[in-house]
Amino acid sequence: MRLNQYLAHCGVASRRSAEGLITEGLVKVNGAVVKDLGRQVELGSDSVQVRGRAVKPPNRLIYIALHKPEGFDVTRGDPHSHKNIFELLPPKLHESVQSAGRLDRPTTGLLILTNDGDLNARLTHPRYGIEKEYLVFSSGPPREDQLQRLRRGVVLEDGFARAISVERTGGGAGPSRGVGRGQRTRAESRKQRGEPRTRFAGLRIIMHQGRNRIVRRMCEAVGFHVTLLHRPRVGPVQLRDLKVGAYRPLGVREIEALKRAVGMGGAKPRKTTSIAGSAPQMAPSSQATKPATNPRPKRAVKKGGSSTVKTKRAARLDPAKKEAGKAPAKKKARTRATKPKPRKRGPAKKTARKKSPRKHRSG
Repeated sequence: MRLNQYLAHCGVASRRSAEGLITEGLVKVNGAVVKDLGRQVELGSDSVQVRGRAVKPPNRLIYIALHKPEGFDVTRGDPHSHKNIFELLPPKLHESVQSAGRLDRPTTGLLILTNDGDLNARLTHPRYGIEKEYLVFSSGPPREDQLQRLRRGVVLEDGFARAISVERTGGGAGPSRGVGRGQRTRAESRKQRGEPRTRFAGLRIIMHQGRNRIVRRMCEAVGFHVTLLHRPRVGPVQLRDLKVGAYRPLGVREIEALKRAVGMGGAKPRKTTSIAGSAPQMAPSSQATKPATNPRPKRAVKKGGSSTVKTKRAARLDPAKKEAGKAPAKKKARTRATKPKPRKRGPAKKTARKKSPRKHRSG
């Protein structure tokens, strides 16, 4: 395979970033510096070094979902970066994983980190059309003409950009009234999910393209002011209730769905590492074999009789035998239902009302 593809497969960097490492002379093959982008590498026979450090394909694959906070950069070697997302991971994972795509410093939301170079390359390539969902927060709702322009597409400095879905979303108006003990207000729930303290969450935009700050630039082109941008979903993987700045390993079902979404087939992922201090992985898929259950014991056979008692299982398999083995049902004696005779009522008797004697006052 090509050298940049080998570096991406080893989880060093994406293919495009690996090309930069090669042209800068930071990569050695068999002890010699290589600047040729078309250099081929054979797995198992050639030794590759990046910045003097040996690079090999990973034995175990790691898949992580991270909730990126505001103010963090998705970079490693930027000298102007004061905080990066890899500081949120354990030290043993700092050099092991790469981010599949980026979010700019003010944007919050889901990032997928992995050392699976093939999956990383497909997640970041626009040809595979992985969906990315964004929530655009603003101080006011969008106008109808702005929605139509976003749906038709916008011409930006680096080319044409269009979303595959644009729709309005409502917003909360602060904490709810009557919050009981142990319950959270709406503002606290939004804060835990990383959403801003604003009245409106104006738009939900789904994109296939992944160029730099593309959603912000599209909204600015139509005159819709963005106060904060949040990404809750990448393909089939959702952020769910993951706290801001926290991470979790992807479950087996999520990894399989992610690979199917980028055309890597439905093969189950290889063995993944266990990450200390993180949430447990999801349960395996329902296609796994179920444990064998003991069959029901057979009923005892009656000796000395003309007929034998069959098991329930045999009776279910052969309905004819089931009917033959049944004892004749006793017929219930029919009783003629008698209706109650209507009660005869004679004419109502008129009773004269007795008048009470009137009392006179004596003068």
